[in-house]
Amino acid sequence: MNTNLSFIFRQAVIQLENTYAFSCLRQIVILILENMHPYVIFRDPQQTLLQGVYPEPVEKALVYMQKSYTHLITRKDVSAACFVSPEYLSRLFKDKISYTITEYLQILRVDHAKQLLVESNKGILSVAMESGFNSIAHFHRVFKKQTKMTPHYYRRIHNRLQSP
Repeated sequence: MNTNLSFIFRQAVIQLENTYAFSCLRQIVILILENMHPYVIFRDPQQTLLQGVYPEPVEKALVYMQKSYTHLITRKDVSAACFVSPEYLSRLFKDKISYTITEYLQILRVDHAKQLLVESNKGILSVAMESGFNSIAHFHRVFKKQTKMTPHYYRRIHNRLQSP
């Protein structure tokens, strides 16, 4: 099983175990489903279940990005790895995945950052750099756009949920 997906499941179980007020349950389920959406649909193209689901350039792009998202890669790098033009890959990727290449890279990077924030004591700057972001300001902007909270607040909430 994909380690990122199992991380999401572990977080879901922890959140559900620590929910005492059922009024919060609806919010948590919605958050879990929002976080799982990219995984459930297309996150691990190397699994046999997804082989052949997407056109070959899209599958190659997904594999390349999954392996390289922690590095500073661009749309051109991804298209070069797939041996197609950036414009063609961008159109095909958006049509089949419903995200742009940049959006998908940001999803991967933020998911990695969320895992590091919860499972390590690394500083926010280290987490941002290890997740493939080249600037702390950009990291904060993208993280907050996806999670609706700052990295610091995300860590605080999840550490509180994990404590007994």
